[in-house]
Amino acid sequence: MIAVAAESINDKERLLKGADGILFSPVSGIVAVGMRVADCMPVFILSENKLIGAVHVGRRGLIAGIMEVFISDAVALGYRSENMEFFVGPHICGSCYEISLEAATEFPKEVLSGRYLNLYEAL
Repeated sequence: MIAVAAESINDKERLLKGADGILFSPVSGIVAVGMRVADCMPVFILSENKLIGAVHVGRRGLIAGIMEVFISDAVALGYRSENMEFFVGPHICGSCYEISLEAATEFPKEVLSGRYLNLYEAL
């Protein structure tokens, strides 16, 4: 789920409850954002030199299409996909992330080495 950023910190109902990403509306006054990840990828999205969102991308989120949802929601808010830049932070490497045989069937063979998943390549 992607949450749209609250217009003010007092708008607590809209603040990241059960979400794996945040999309800042064009009028948001947010100046900084961070996230904690272990194996997953933190992806920060800029448009026209301005931070517009952050997404926590893991195996399940990739399968569920979290980045596609983010881009679709951002376009609906008026952002242009061709102006978006994506920056991926530190995450588990493809030679370290062993997944189950069942989970491996959800990904194309090009992003797998046996049961090891390269999240960056999958993204």
